[in-house]
Amino acid sequence: MQKGLQGLSLVACFVLGTAIAGSLAVEIWPRLHFVSTVRAQGNMKTVIVDPPNLNDPIEIVKVAIAGKAAVRGAPSADDLRQWPGGPDWYKFLRVAYKLPSDENWLRTLSFVLRNRTAEKIAGVDIVLQTPETGWMWGPQFSFGQLPAVAAYTGDGKPIPQTREPIAFNPCEEMTLTLADDQHDLSKLGAQPLPISQVYARLRVYLEDGLAWTAYSYEKPVPEHPGQWVKTGGPYFPPNGLPGPHMKKPPRGQPSFSCSGSSTKGGDLLP
Repeated sequence: MQKGLQGLSLVACFVLGTAIAGSLAVEIWPRLHFVSTVRAQGNMKTVIVDPPNLNDPIEIVKVAIAGKAAVRGAPSADDLRQWPGGPDWYKFLRVAYKLPSDENWLRTLSFVLRNRTAEKIAGVDIVLQTPETGWMWGPQFSFGQLPAVAAYTGDGKPIPQTREPIAFNPCEEMTLTLADDQHDLSKLGAQPLPISQVYARLRVYLEDGLAWTAYSYEKPVPEHPGQWVKTGGPYFPPNGLPGPHMKKPPRGQPSFSCSGSSTKGGDLLP
């Protein structure tokens, strides 16, 4: 009889212990999930880019870290707080690419770009700005060469062409990885703090010398090497022109468009 009571007591203790453990698990699990979520957010890396525009010669198809595509979305409240000058309507339109990663993420950061023009792209610059440096301009990662007509300093001195040319043809896609520019990648090691967010700005040089950055086109002045003048177009595609040209195409020339073009980077602005 006594042995039977002892057995029942052990069973009761086991059942009670199981119930308590289950109750604690139910209570603790959300906290553990919350902690893991916070840790994941703490490792989140963000690339901010300008909203795409109808007149852009280039399109961001994908942003990747270590070969894994970042998730595109709207900037968060934290993103807006970090930008200088506070939030405004234009900054709300910017696009954020996010992906958890380690502190060496910039060494594996890559951009898949599409040439939206009817001309070859001779060179592309990717300029990074960070909150840790007070949004200073740079470092700048350069790919390809400057067109011959544009390869001059501001005082007219020729710029030596030390980089390999790129074959970035109309409507084609090209993957540019920051690590391919080791000279400028080394500058990231001088940053005093870990970098979790960058504002990436693009500069594009077409084969004929026309340059673009941040919705603005410039053309070199042949009579004054190293000097540039802003130009207002006409540009594509609102007026059906075959890419950014300095003058209208001949009458009857068909309009140009990349059939594979998309708005993956966000809605196009007029």
